[in-house]
Amino acid sequence: MRLASSLVVLGLALSGCGLGSFDIPVEEGTTIPGNSVNPAPWVSEDLELPEELTSFSLSDRKEFKEQGVKPSDVSSIKLTSLKLWTDQDDLDFIDRIELYVVADGLPKVLIAHGTIPRGKSQVRLETTRVELKEYATARVMGLLASADGSQPDRDTKFVVRANFRVEVF
Repeated sequence: MRLASSLVVLGLALSGCGLGSFDIPVEEGTTIPGNSVNPAPWVSEDLELPEELTSFSLSDRKEFKEQGVKPSDVSSIKLTSLKLWTDQDDLDFIDRIELYVVADGLPKVLIAHGTIPRGKSQVRLETTRVELKEYATARVMGLLASADGSQPDRDTKFVVRANFRVEVF
């Protein structure tokens, strides 16, 4: 009986320790310049992404503060979804895209990729679900994109929505 009551007390104590997870949504957009006269084919090793996605800190976001979580509390961070869309009719100017995460002193790692189906104005990319804790708890992390396709015929707003799942001890 004493063991059973000790286990109940231990279980109650652990349930209040803040163990669990939360999501951090990140959404930013940029404009890709168009060329209606002569849209050129391109392969971009560094597709221009908005500054908010090329240099940011997840641990400085309000979701960390609201949860009372410090970087040292994090056991895992993974990209769970990534969606692209445009304010134009479609994303036909992009054939294929890959997104990578970068941070000082760490290797560039593929986190999402996909081929863009014709006629779609939004698409979800396949995520690699690679562990991002070292990147996300670094002073600054960023995303890089590599894509091939052709320049859109007019200026096109391009939006990236990412969702990161944070697991805490």
